[in-house]
Amino acid sequence: MKTKINKNFFQSKQFLVVALLIAILFAVGFGRYYLRHYQSLREIEQLEQEAMRLEAEKLSLVDLLDYVQSEAYVEEEARRNLQYQKPGEEVYVVTDSVVQKEIKHENQKTNLQLWWEYFFAPEINK
Repeated sequence: MKTKINKNFFQSKQFLVVALLIAILFAVGFGRYYLRHYQSLREIEQLEQEAMRLEAEKLSLVDLLDYVQSEAYVEEEARRNLQYQKPGEEVYVVTDSVVQKEIKHENQKTNLQLWWEYFFAPEINK
């Protein structure tokens, strides 16, 4: 008699509903675990990339610090900002305004000349 009850219970709709609910609960739990695991792996990957970027930046900054602390940098800055010169050197200063005035005078044409070249000298315009 018990086997018949067990067979009937395992073949009943109630058992099917309970088993289906338990299977859904397991699937949801597994899905949540998998999602958390996947997110953790992505976060680890992003953090590793960030660490590599920061390490490269650190090396770059260390190189810059070494250069800034060198005698060559001190001398360059003294020459540039303080107009420092070594004994026996001569300093020449070229200003942009003088060079631009010379170029402007060389290329200065009247309006009539520009129009004449535009209409009658097309090989110059191309």
